Amino acid sequence: MSEFPETSATTESPSGQRAEPLPTSGADAAPLTVVDGTGEDVGVRTITLQRPRTFNAFSGELKQALLAAVQRTAVDDAVRAVVLTGSGRAFSAGQDLKEHLALMADDPATAATTVAAFYNPLIRLITSMPKPVIAAVNGVAAGAGAGLAYACDLRIAARSAVFRTSFAQVGLSADSGLSVTLPALVGAGRARRLMLLDEPLDAARALEWGAVDGFSSRTTSWPPRPRTSRADWPPDRPPPTGSSSGPCRSAGPGTCRLRSRSRTRRNGSVSPPQTIAKR
Repeated sequence: MSEFPETSATTESPSGQRAEPLPTSGADAAPLTVVDGTGEDVGVRTITLQRPRTFNAFSGELKQALLAAVQRTAVDDAVRAVVLTGSGRAFSAGQDLKEHLALMADDPATAATTVAAFYNPLIRLITSMPKPVIAAVNGVAAGAGAGLAYACDLRIAARSAVFRTSFAQVGLSADSGLSVTLPALVGAGRARRLMLLDEPLDAARALEWGAVDGFSSRTTSWPPRPRTSRADWPPDRPPPTGSSSGPCRSAGPGTCRLRSRSRTRRNGSVSPPQTIAKR
């Protein structure tokens, strides 16, 4: 079972933050939601794919809504960081093949443009956006869903998450930037193995190989709550001194001041506390 909860497409998140459902038609009333953080999360925008019954597969409506949401986010100066995640048990299963096969039968010319019209501009936006983009991988990430996660700057995964390239199963070469992002993360040899053999990459091995940057094991929601006491921090990484509610709470705009514990150098001398400016 995923460590991230299953959510539904609503206009308000459980934490009381306002969500912005994308207006659409058809079976999925809101294929994704956009939530702007408040309080300590101000400046963080969370985009959640909302097709849990299809494992958040990319339908035509979801593709249009996601591309539009990322385009708006890229130019919104009020947004300083972006989180991409999925509802239910999956991050995204990639292209909705059932819908795509029907489109190929009815309108093959339009079906043939999906990579150029959606996947290419989406991945370019994410990789070139002048603000960090984090994939909160709450479950399965397959095909273009894995490509979306690998294109992000960081990937935080549930321990139940699994990555699959999937393209070899349908006789296609990889799209969604996978042929570039995956080798950059895990190395060329491992990337060939994952793409040609379609081996599943579980969260533990993904962390070992560098495809995942960490787990979310101490939280029951995304974004994770701030660490407000010493008990909230891992035993091997105690909280910074001088702050009881997160390392950046007292910092001014554009600055994150981390008052670290004094560290003993190899020669026996003690280093002074450090201040790190984040620009």
